[in-house]
Formats: sequence, C-alpha cells, structure tokens
Amino acid sequence: MTQNLKRCSGTKYPGDKTRILTEPHYTERSNFNKNKNTKDGLMPICRECQGAYAKLWNAENPDYHTKRREENPDYMANWRSENTEHIREYNANYRTKNPEIVKESNAKWRAENVEHIREYLTNWRAKNPDYQINWRAENLDKLRSNEQRRRALKAEAFDEEVKPEILLELHGSVCYLCGQDVLTLPDKWHMEHAIPLSRGGRHSYPNIRVSCADCNLRKNAKTLHEYLGNDPERYDNVDPEAFNRTMHWHAHNTPEIFQ
Repeated sequence: MTQNLKRCSGTKYPGDKTRILTEPHYTERSNFNKNKNTKDGLMPICRECQGAYAKLWNAENPDYHTKRREENPDYMANWRSENTEHIREYNANYRTKNPEIVKESNAKWRAENVEHIREYLTNWRAKNPDYQINWRAENLDKLRSNEQRRRALKAEAFDEEVKPEILLELHGSVCYLCGQDVLTLPDKWHMEHAIPLSRGGRHSYPNIRVSCADCNLRKNAKTLHEYLGNDPERYDNVDPEAFNRTMHWHAHNTPEIFQ
C-alpha cells in the first residue's frame, strides 16, 4: 500500500515564501502530474496543491495571460501545430475517463449553436452533393436495419438488434412466402415480421423472416394465417422449410386472438 503513496511537498503563497498555502502530506502517486526531469518521473507537488496555487496566483495576476498573448499572439497556434499527437491522445483519454461530462458539454454546445450547426451542414452538403446518395447505395443493409429498429421502438416492440447478415445466415436468401432467391431480384429484400408489429409481434430474430419486396408489401399488416387464407396458389409457392418453421413458431407465440 505504501508503495502507491508519494509525499507532496505542499505549496506556499505566491510572492510570500514565508506563508504556507498547503501543508506537506502523503497521497497516491496517481494524483501527481508527470515530470521527466525528476528522478521518479513525477512532480513534487500533487495536482490538488498545484490547482490551489494556480487559482490564487491567477486571482492576483489577472492581466498576466492577456499580456503574454498580446506579446506573442501566435504562441498557442504554433504550440498546437507542434503537438497535434499529444493533444489528440490527451483528448481521447479525457473523453474515455469523463463520458458524462463530455456528453453534457456537447449537448450544451449544440443547444447554444443551433444556427452555426445548421449553416455548417448546409454548406457541407452543398460541397458534397453525392455523399448521401453514395452512402445509401453502399449501406443498404444498415439502412434496412435502422428503419426496422425505428419502427420497432415506435411500436414499443423492440427486443433485440436484428442484423441482415445474421438473418441471411439463419434463414438463407429465399423469400419464405414465395420461394424466390431475394439476392437475385432487382429490388432490395425486406426483413419481414411474421407477426406484424401492429398486431403484437416483436422485433426479434424468431419473428423476422427473409422476404422479397413484393411479398412483404402484399402481406402488409396481416398475420401469416390471414395472408395465406384459402389461396392454394400461395400455399404452393411458399418455401416448405421456411413455412413449416414459421408455422411452428406461430403455434407457440401468436396471440390467441389471431390464431
């Protein structure tokens, strides 16, 4: 335990070395800033004592930093350009250690700079007109997943994140209602809720099937029983394996009023 402690030498009043500001004491080594010029690599004064001294010194010398900036206006800009990696590392560590503070600070800044953000985004979109179109074309699966998540949250039926690539691994690329390979169709395939969200279904892997766009739109908010009805053609076209798997799940999970 004592190996983790270090003696802080304390501080005295700025401009008056006869008056003690903070008494010497022992505290954890993690409370000291680094100093490569000392034997143990740490400052002789802990952060708390340094802060107390700096606060008092700044109060007694309010014009010091203003004068320094006027004498050397490019100092901070030059320092930042020479220490970009240090600044990036420091900021990353700070965000990791203080997520709530950073979140609150960012929210406050956005609330106070609404017009600035709007103007920046407008200008950025004008300079990059094709970005959104290209991004959508390259991220159809992510868009599909996000839209399903949005609808499920709105219906208070969200159980888990359903990823398209995992759904394809579970059920294959065959539309469970018509048997077509959805990856060969020109339209993007849909993640279809066997029991619709509006009818009590959940947004979860057991209730979601691979479907072509046409079948999903035709089925709409119907249950599987209602969609198939007495139409023999639809029964003939449905993929047997996917159909049996879905009907089995329906028998154990569909609300009684829909069976």
